[in-house]
Amino acid sequence: MVEEDKAALRRRLSRLGGRRSVRVEISEESPRITAPKSGDLPLQERKTPQGTAAVIEKAYSFETKHGHTPIGDLIRLKPHLNATLTGIEYVEGLDTENLVFLDTETTGLAGGAGTLAFLVGAGYVSQDQFILRQYFLRSPGEEAAMLSALEEDLGDRPVFVTYNGKTFDIPLLETRALVGLRKRWRLSKHPHIDLLHLTRRMWRKLLPDCRLNTVENELLGVKRTGEDIPGAEIPAIYLDYLKTGDMEDIQRVCYHNEIDILSLISLLIQLAGRFTQEDLSLLKDGEVLALARWYERAGNSDPADAALRHAIESEIAEVRLEALKRLSFRLKREGQSTDAVSCWEQWSDLAPEDPEPRLELAKYYEWKIKDYHKAQHWAKEAMVCLTHWPSGRQRAVLWERIEHRQKRLVLKKNKRDSQD
Repeated sequence: MVEEDKAALRRRLSRLGGRRSVRVEISEESPRITAPKSGDLPLQERKTPQGTAAVIEKAYSFETKHGHTPIGDLIRLKPHLNATLTGIEYVEGLDTENLVFLDTETTGLAGGAGTLAFLVGAGYVSQDQFILRQYFLRSPGEEAAMLSALEEDLGDRPVFVTYNGKTFDIPLLETRALVGLRKRWRLSKHPHIDLLHLTRRMWRKLLPDCRLNTVENELLGVKRTGEDIPGAEIPAIYLDYLKTGDMEDIQRVCYHNEIDILSLISLLIQLAGRFTQEDLSLLKDGEVLALARWYERAGNSDPADAALRHAIESEIAEVRLEALKRLSFRLKREGQSTDAVSCWEQWSDLAPEDPEPRLELAKYYEWKIKDYHKAQHWAKEAMVCLTHWPSGRQRAVLWERIEHRQKRLVLKKNKRDSQD
């Protein structure tokens, strides 16, 4: 590395800061481990146009189970990796051979030019097995070679699968390419399945939180061994490694990264399984409701309707209430207001202080049935609900609208009575 290049990179790294970050100095004295000692990681050297990179490669048979899930189930996902599940609108079906499961370990969470990705894990299907490659930065001076090796292996066709990779991993690698390779590497142009966002959509109301470790414990049946290490400690471990060359804790970081990537496989398989389950009674009520929301968002009316009708039978009041709301307005939009009446009535029973279902019933009886007596009843019920609301603009505006409706109904009722 020429002196002015090293000086420029030192200036960038000197600005390293933010939460749980470490300062990494580039130095000719930074350890460069070329021959792992006994018990160390099985590092392989890769020659690239940018120099030599260190890579660790592992292969897993399709019979390998990670938690509850056989890795081989991944190859059967193609028909289900569509726009509905992935959110990638133009995707009709993704080949699992194109999926790249990616995760990085870094010197901090701040991002930007001062954060190094010192370990990049990338896994993919190759014929009858799953291959995991981990690209390790033995010293900051090898960054260009590491990125070059990763770029060569990814090629031009990946579909990324990550956990918060859209926000962190992919932008970070693009930034590191600018610094290390002095080029724009547009990884964000590729299709991307970010499982953090999909997990939140499916399970946010069923899990304590959506951290990957929580997902492993609650959904995947993954139990990490004592070899694992908390993510918060990883930046400092790399700093210690740069000072000492000791690979012991780096092995634990590699294990952490390996489990993260295998968990991405299991999570994608489990998520797709919710969409292929024909018997909705085998799913949790919250999952059925999440499916309904998912199908609605994708414009898939029939499965959305089926999921909502299943969810309104739930014994969980919160699930049943949301399902009733969604189903009632779906029926109303489709011109089936008569079928929506039962939903509004059940909704009003479950939510005694909510004027909305009562107003919908008032509208239905006024405009559809022209039963002004029942319309008055439901408008009055809506006004009673408002008496429990705190004073404020929203209450005042709604109160005024209901009063206006009541006056109109009285006039309509009186006019009909006089005609009779």
